[in-house]
Amino acid sequence: MLGNDVILDYSKGYPMPQSIVGFDQEKYERLQERDLKRKERLEKECEEVEHYVEGIKDAQLHNIFRMYYIDGVNAVNQTEVAKMIHLERSTISKKIDRYLQLSHKSHESHI
Repeated sequence: MLGNDVILDYSKGYPMPQSIVGFDQEKYERLQERDLKRKERLEKECEEVEHYVEGIKDAQLHNIFRMYYIDGVNAVNQTEVAKMIHLERSTISKKIDRYLQLSHKSHESHI
């Protein structure tokens, strides 16, 4: 958060530019505010994803979504999910795609 600015030094009777360096409190506060808003937005998004996954009735599909979208913070990919539940990676991908398509169509019909 260091910032620099130029001031004019008149100690010799004429303006001499002087560079000053210091902590930029305004920039720090702007960035803090931006980061807090981003954090709040991401927390809300995480809650929405968890709520969505909790609404999946099929146990296997629920576990797939939980491992891939929620527990996947540790970089769990579809191949690793497939190994954990003894399915092919392509099967995982198809199940996810199919559920999302059906969910999207169901959502559109309620609008």
